[in-house]
Amino acid sequence: MSAPDTFGFTYTNVAASAILIYDYFVTLHSEVRWTRGRKWGIIQTTFTISRYAPFAGALMTSYSAIKTWGMQDYAPFNDAVNGWST
Repeated sequence: MSAPDTFGFTYTNVAASAILIYDYFVTLHSEVRWTRGRKWGIIQTTFTISRYAPFAGALMTSYSAIKTWGMQDYAPFNDAVNGWST
């Protein structure tokens, strides 16, 4: 994989994170209105996990991008899992 390809992945990750944050703030009012102050059950637990789990994924992706910044000799996770060689 060449250096310009890694920049494409970086920009894609930044764009995805921006959309995630934008969506969070746009729908925060509705979340507060419909979920806060109600009894905790399976529905609210599932909603909360699905609502906030992508932030953990985004943080791990950002950490990985920062840690591997400048490295030319690494195999992206997807390629490593599929057994492709660079």
